[in-house]
Amino acid sequence: MALSTLDGISGRWGINDTGMATGFSTNADCYQRAVRWNLGDDSILDLGTLAIPSTMVAGNESYGYHGINNSNTVVGHSEIPNDAGDYIFLHGFIYHEANGMRDLGTLSTDAYYLGWYSIAYDITEAIVVVGLAYSDVGFYRPFIWNEQDGMSALPVDSVRASGEWYATVINESGMIGGHVIDGAVYYPYY
Repeated sequence: MALSTLDGISGRWGINDTGMATGFSTNADCYQRAVRWNLGDDSILDLGTLAIPSTMVAGNESYGYHGINNSNTVVGHSEIPNDAGDYIFLHGFIYHEANGMRDLGTLSTDAYYLGWYSIAYDITEAIVVVGLAYSDVGFYRPFIWNEQDGMSALPVDSVRASGEWYATVINESGMIGGHVIDGAVYYPYY
């Protein structure tokens, strides 16, 4: 069955056991937005975008990956502008209807650049999220996030410490998988 779109192309990436799927769809303004589909009635929900808290100016685009749990909580990334309005960054988000879209932050403390960058890829039933974030040491590192502790960097292999580390999947036992890009080569890890 083909799924509905907001007003253009779309792609589905994740599906849960309750008949909900997540991915992206292009809206009438040609912006890519994170969406959640109800496969039972083919309805589509635009999850919105993040806004900078100080000005409430929102980004235009967001994106959903395969991260959706059976509570219909979705993770992905959204554009978010800085206070000056001269840079747009991507921050990982968590979305649930009760709380809306929330910023997961990054691993960097750089305030002007809002910590630069993060993407949330997957989520467990216990609301544990994994992804990739820019760190204060200038590298992309895998992260784990939960409500109690927030975002923490995962350890990396020192042999490939200068590579870009992605945490892209997590199972209910807490095993995390992903890949590291070292030079032009991708290496899987867990």
